[in-house]
Formats: sequence, C-alpha cells, structure tokens
Amino acid sequence: MTYTVAANGADTQLTASLNRLIHLVLADFTDLIGAGLVTNYGDASGSLSATHKVAKIDYSADAMTAPTEGAAIASATAITSSNATIAVARQALYREVSDLIQGTGSVLNIEDIANAMALSAVMRRTDMVTALFPSLSQSVGTSGVDASTDDFWDAVFQLEQSLVPLPYAAVLYTVQYTDLQSSIRGEGGPAQYQAATQDQLMAKGPGYKGQFHGVDIYASDSVGTSGGNSQGAMFGAGCFGYREMSAGQLGTIPGLDMRSVDPTSPIWVEFDRVGVNGETQIVGNYYFGCSEIEDLRGVQILTDR
Repeated sequence: MTYTVAANGADTQLTASLNRLIHLVLADFTDLIGAGLVTNYGDASGSLSATHKVAKIDYSADAMTAPTEGAAIASATAITSSNATIAVARQALYREVSDLIQGTGSVLNIEDIANAMALSAVMRRTDMVTALFPSLSQSVGTSGVDASTDDFWDAVFQLEQSLVPLPYAAVLYTVQYTDLQSSIRGEGGPAQYQAATQDQLMAKGPGYKGQFHGVDIYASDSVGTSGGNSQGAMFGAGCFGYREMSAGQLGTIPGLDMRSVDPTSPIWVEFDRVGVNGETQIVGNYYFGCSEIEDLRGVQILTDR
C-alpha cells in the first residue's frame, strides 16, 4: 500500500504545521500620551502621595486700572486660583504559560508575551484619556447625524472663541473620521486635507491620519459611545494631564527582582514561578492617572456612531 498523507498522516504527521511568522489580528494601538497630546505632570515615584494637585491661576480679570494721581490703590486684587487633581492608580494584566507549551515549543514565546505588556498599557491609557471627553462642557455636532466639516469648523471656532492657543488636535472614532473625510471631499477653498506622511506616522504614532485646517486628526476605537453617538473631541495643549509612577522607588520591596525592571520606566513586567501548577505567570504593572485640567481648552464632538 502506498504511504500517503490520507492513509498514514494521522499517525506520522502533525495535524497541521504552524508557520513561525505570526499574524497579528487588527488592533488599535493609538497612543495619545506618546503623541504628546496630554500634558505630563511628572513622576509619582517618591512623591509621598498617589494624588497630585495641579494649581490653576486665573489672571484673566486682573488687568491694571487707572487710579487717581497721587492716591493709593483702594484695595489689593485677590489672585483667583483653583486646582485639578490627578490620582495615580494601578493598571495591570497577567498571563499564564504552562511548562508543557514552553517545553514542547511555540511560535509565541514567553519573551514575546512579556514585551506585549507595553502595548496593553498603551491601549489602557488611551482608553482612560478618551473616557474624559464626555466631561467637557462644550459640545458640537448633532445626535444621530454623521460628522461633517461643519462640526469640525464649529469645534475650531469654539476653541478660538475661548482663546485656546494653537496647536489643536482632534481625536475621533473611526466612523467619525471616515464621515469627516466624506464631507471634506465636497469642500473647496484654501482649507485642504493633508494626509499623514510616513515621517509623520513615525513621529506621531499609530492612529494619526493627517491635518485639516492645521488641526492634527487621530482616529481611535477607544472613543466612547452614548445613545448611538460617538464622543470624540478637539482640544488644545493643557486640556488634559497625566501622571505616572516609575519603578525607581521599588527596590526595597521584598521579592521584586529589579534586575529585570527598568527603574526609569513606568511599565514593568515580572515573572512569577508557580511550580505547583507547572506554569509561569507574566505580570505587567503600570501606575497611571489622568484628568481634565482646564475645561475650556476642549470641545466634545458628538455625532452618529
């Protein structure tokens, strides 16, 4: 009898061979922190508190006046102040890998799994930033209606009227972005859409799509939804702020092997051996917090999902 796959394969071959080139399923790795859209308020490591206050001073009503010549100024003008709070909290993920799969071999090794923890942290912090968009008191767009250039211009005008300095950035849900593109196709005049170049993608990261009227546009599936609408936003620098905690002060913790942790990094990964289960746990920790710092520096863009 002829030796064939059909007759003998079940006994002498693998059910299927596995290509060593891994295909990553589509995912959104837009990093609003890495793109520089959120103000960094420093490292919480060694700060003696997980909560950080950002002082806000308002000089908008403190223009000088003209007192009568030779007369004293009637009274001192009080400084108008307030504060915003950023609370750093733990974000984490862990995975388990059995001895059997490590021993027999896999195209996905334990180092690959550990390195991917950084991507998990990026996705988490982007989710946390976009979750702040609905808290913005200013809003443009129409419920149940596709995003358009009119909505885009309304957002720009609102920021300009609030005296928000340039540059601006818009973070939109993917459908909001494509709806905006469709609307831009009908636009004329000097304001034209400028698609992202390769150099810009390298500098600004995944999710960056280009510029319209000088506003950087990002598309992200992290943008939230409410009542069938997407809650995107346009904002200027200083609208949102964040704080992280690096591993620098953790060297005194018993059992933490700092040889495998970069003390300057806010994202660190540990391996925990669980011999009784015949497995290794890979734990990623990231201490991060973000908050709205100044409401008038942002506008929510609420349009059809």
